[in-house]
Amino acid sequence: MLWIVYGLPPVHPHSILVITINGAGFIIELAYVFLFLLYSDRRKRIRILAMMLVEFAFVGAIAVLVLTLAHTHDRRSLIVGSFCVFFGTLMYAAPLSIMVSTMGTEAVRVESSRNKIKAKNFELTGLPSGATSITMLGHSKILGPSNKN
Repeated sequence: MLWIVYGLPPVHPHSILVITINGAGFIIELAYVFLFLLYSDRRKRIRILAMMLVEFAFVGAIAVLVLTLAHTHDRRSLIVGSFCVFFGTLMYAAPLSIMVSTMGTEAVRVESSRNKIKAKNFELTGLPSGATSITMLGHSKILGPSNKN
């Protein structure tokens, strides 16, 4: 929703594509949330509605503060754009926390050394040869075979 605020003419003029694309994405997201709310139980429905209320309040507060306190287009674009980049980065970095917590579980570890699969290295094209060696399953062209058993 912050990208919709960013695309508004008082914040960032001449950005019709930003507001069109993000407006369409917002409508699709609302349809998805509506379907989720339709088929979820009461406890989940209340939780999602509370999160949506907090999000609408936060975006509304940013919009009101930026439109009243920042007096130039450049300043408004910088403030709202910084929020957009920050929260966009958080959105794409959030799954990494699940990856870190999963890496320590027993399901990810390979315990048996008898069942190791040997694979050869392969080279990527277009890069210097030292940077293109890909390590696969414990063997590196640069460092040699791994002695982990």
